[in-house]
Amino acid sequence: NTYLKLLEKPSLADILVQVIAWVLGEYARLATVDGYNIDDIIDLLCDCVDRPFEDMATRGYLVSALMKLMAQHRMKSGAV
Repeated sequence: NTYLKLLEKPSLADILVQVIAWVLGEYARLATVDGYNIDDIIDLLCDCVDRPFEDMATRGYLVSALMKLMAQHRMKSGAV
């Protein structure tokens, strides 16, 4: 729950974004957050990909999380 709300902030430390991306990529399917479904989580991750990061690996964590979510749910999202 907290990770999703943090991800909505415009600026976060790279290491925090990396941790959030990993956790969401692994466990978002278990999320039971009011007001968030998998499409919302995918949209949040897609929005984050366009942010500036100091560490280029951060974008890789985000893309990896997106790929995991798409593979797990076999869905098509207009955001990706």
